[in-house]
Amino acid sequence: MENGGIQIGTQTTHDGGQFYFNNTTVPGGLLYNHKYQIRMDTLQLPKLDITLGGTKPIGAPGGRLAARGARQASSSQRYYWLSPANRSNFTDPGLRDSDARLVGGSAVISVTSLDAGQNDFTNDLSVYSCPEVVAEKDTIGICAGIALDSIAADGNYLSRVDSVRFVVFSSPQSGTAMYGSGGTVLGTVKADANNRAVIYHPAISTVNTSSAVTQQYVYVLIYPIPENQACRQSSETVIQITPSLSATATGGELNCTVKQVTLTGQALYGDGSKATNATYSWTGPGSFTSSLQNPIVSVEGTYTLTISNPACPSSFTTATASVTSDTVVPDLTAGGAGLPCVNCSATLFAEAPGATLLWSGPNGFTSTETEPVVTIPGEYTVTATGVKGCTISTTVELLPSDNDDPCMNHVPVCVPITIRRVR
Repeated sequence: MENGGIQIGTQTTHDGGQFYFNNTTVPGGLLYNHKYQIRMDTLQLPKLDITLGGTKPIGAPGGRLAARGARQASSSQRYYWLSPANRSNFTDPGLRDSDARLVGGSAVISVTSLDAGQNDFTNDLSVYSCPEVVAEKDTIGICAGIALDSIAADGNYLSRVDSVRFVVFSSPQSGTAMYGSGGTVLGTVKADANNRAVIYHPAISTVNTSSAVTQQYVYVLIYPIPENQACRQSSETVIQITPSLSATATGGELNCTVKQVTLTGQALYGDGSKATNATYSWTGPGSFTSSLQNPIVSVEGTYTLTISNPACPSSFTTATASVTSDTVVPDLTAGGAGLPCVNCSATLFAEAPGATLLWSGPNGFTSTETEPVVTIPGEYTVTATGVKGCTISTTVELLPSDNDDPCMNHVPVCVPITIRRVR
């Protein structure tokens, strides 16, 4: 600088990004106790594709590198910045530090040489470009209650210190809001040799007790957070969780009147509302199977209903229904009678607690009384019907009179009487 800022030497990066300025690379050598500046033109950077594998120019349309340029044009333009100094709060701060300061369009490192034997300086001139990160899937559908296996993202232009961070939010984010607070960090991972980053078994709740598909929003970010907001790239994966299902099942009772019952099945969402999209599968006694929601059965026993969501065939829920049978007949007691005499009557008897009675007999006789009065000898049948429709019948006999008492059998005879008037 004492000589007015005359250029005394140039270097092109080599040996993994090293620049050397010494008595070999600087024509005429370096002077002791002298002020120098190392300058790099930052205006050249947008024209370069800088990677860990080296630096190559970005081809112009129609040139030898046109195909490469076309591929790069499909992604965002690469911009480079001078790394800030004093990156001590990061892992491997030396990879982030830059000893240069920006002067106009140049990155400048100032050096003052010392006496002989004291001139061995190492300085960092670090630049960085915006890394890119893209989630492998826009959406991931998952059944309620099933753990999510993994989420993956592909990176590009990642530096040695860049990692990929996965953060989940309950609502969609815009701009660079996902770099702020409000989300839950699922994990931070390094990309592999193919720039692919995967987080396995992320701690995302897949509980869904509503009647609709719920969504959680996972954002893939660059970490450490780039200080330049233009480099705060992100990509979104929406986790869609199907509603959980529960099942209810009811049976019924078979009896002497009801020979068949309808099983009732219902799929419900977690909020108790009816599920409109569900499959039903019944199994029961005698190898019974049915895919109807409400099948009809005629055999008592336990029936099992399995309900599933067509979108989640491996996720199902069950319920059971019982079909009982009540065919117990009433307890019936009945007794006949005998006529005490000709043209007399007698009383029959029947008892069946909790049941109704119906008598039938000679000459179309019927009665619902417990003790009907009858006069015609013969057989009388009484039927008891329980509340479940079950019946039992028995027959009793009314015996004729075996008493021939003439008084009892006397039939009155009318005798005419003649009345005359006497004068």
